[in-house]
Amino acid sequence: MDYRYKDSLDIFKGTIMPNNNVNPEVTATVTLNESALYQYEYKLKNDASALQPLLRFSLISKELMYDIQSPNELWLGLYADRIGRVVWSKSRASILGIIPGDSSSTFSYISSHLPKIAISFSENSSWISFPNEKRGPFGKLDSIIDSLNTNGVKKLTLGPWLPDSTMSLEAFIDTLETFRFRSCEELDWATNTTVCGTLEDQLSDVKASLSTGDSLSVANTLQDFLELVEAEKDQSLTSEGYALLYFNGKYLADRLPEPQDSGVGSDITCGCDNPVTQTSGTIAIQNGETRCLNQTFSGSVFFQSGGTLNVCSTATFQNVSGNQPGIIQVNETGDVSVGNWNNNYSQDGFTNWGTTTFSNWTTINQGTLTNNGTMSIGGGLNQNNGPLINNGALTVTNSVNLNKTGNQNTGEFTVGGTLTLNSNAELSNTCRVEASQQLMVNGTLINQEGGFISSGGQLTINSNGQLVMNGANAMVTAGQIMLNGAISVAGQSNLLQVLGSFNYNSGSAITTTGVPLFVDGVNLTGLPAEFQVTAAGTLNIPPSTCNPNGFGN
Repeated sequence: MDYRYKDSLDIFKGTIMPNNNVNPEVTATVTLNESALYQYEYKLKNDASALQPLLRFSLISKELMYDIQSPNELWLGLYADRIGRVVWSKSRASILGIIPGDSSSTFSYISSHLPKIAISFSENSSWISFPNEKRGPFGKLDSIIDSLNTNGVKKLTLGPWLPDSTMSLEAFIDTLETFRFRSCEELDWATNTTVCGTLEDQLSDVKASLSTGDSLSVANTLQDFLELVEAEKDQSLTSEGYALLYFNGKYLADRLPEPQDSGVGSDITCGCDNPVTQTSGTIAIQNGETRCLNQTFSGSVFFQSGGTLNVCSTATFQNVSGNQPGIIQVNETGDVSVGNWNNNYSQDGFTNWGTTTFSNWTTINQGTLTNNGTMSIGGGLNQNNGPLINNGALTVTNSVNLNKTGNQNTGEFTVGGTLTLNSNAELSNTCRVEASQQLMVNGTLINQEGGFISSGGQLTINSNGQLVMNGANAMVTAGQIMLNGAISVAGQSNLLQVLGSFNYNSGSAITTTGVPLFVDGVNLTGLPAEFQVTAAGTLNIPPSTCNPNGFGN
């Protein structure tokens, strides 16, 4: 560049090198680590056609990142919260960087958030040289020179995003379709037109089935979508295309309503060779037979020598008993009231897809109690041996005592009194558990990813008890907390919320995987370093079916 001052005829010659004289290729890979967090990794190549070495790489992101790593000591990585970027740059002026034709990996970080299409910038060192002009350019020329420098060379890659807490399932499907379209039509992250068309049709079918309330078709079609994405990994899908479609598709699948199979009852519980014709008295089941009840009934059921009774109608059973194991299955069209259920054999079972009401205190002695529909227990529930499995809506008016392992909740489990896990008990929750009074943990309470557990009164974790927060965005809330036992944390953005006092025994064992357990409440002093007291904006748990209010929204 030549220039001169307006009051002088002297011409000064100089050289300007803007910061966009690199030719980057960016390859992104996203995996889910053992703590259910997303590991983002980037490989950079500076094409041989570049004029300058690549000395700085940055990614625009408003989401927090952790454990930012560089390929070696020649690079320094940090998250610049003020400008919303993660930046890697050479650590010393003497370092050449990535010279034309060379590459470097791995630039990485950890995030609790899903991958999205993100903007990256790659830069070389910018400089000017005017050897004959000691003062250098200034004024208007200086502004012109500054304008030549940009953010660098822009490339689209992957970065983290947090879906808006108010986003509906339909809106999220639209977002996933946008990711598919751009991967197929714009970014060359999906290269097979037939596969792209199939993925488009599947997402269209998912949205259509969701609008009609066909939850089973939604779940099945989305599963087909995920299986096709998995099959095309490293085939027609690049690492970016796979991560973008698979992890966002999995996020959607985890938030769908529980599928209800309208054909289960018709195919399994309503058809039989020996239907019940009586409307009262005692239904006798023998010789391992399967009988079906398709009309209104009031009476008792007795299993003389084992078998199954399938209920597809309205029925009242004052007493269910037998000399041999027996199974009752309630179809989704069934509406059953039970006075006493005697289950003294490990093969005994009561499975509900419809509506079932137990009018008295109920005890699981040996059998398995499974709810896939709507079930209420008018008294309380004692578990002596057999497991409790709830995939629907289960409400117990009074207290619940669990004494064994194998208990699972993937639906809504509401306890009107106190929920107690005794020393050998285990309860795994992937949706919502609510105890109106107290929650006593002497066994193991596992809150899986996205799970929500609440106690209207005190949550007590006794010396032999353990609370496991297993995955991201798991939340436990209580009126008060008494911690004498153990807490184990695997995954990020897990929260203990206490509305009153938090009493912590210094002998309690707190185990984390390098990330803190967030705590929200008042008078939270004297807690160990594994607990991180929340501040405004530091934690966001989006609302979901299992956790309607979320946290921080």
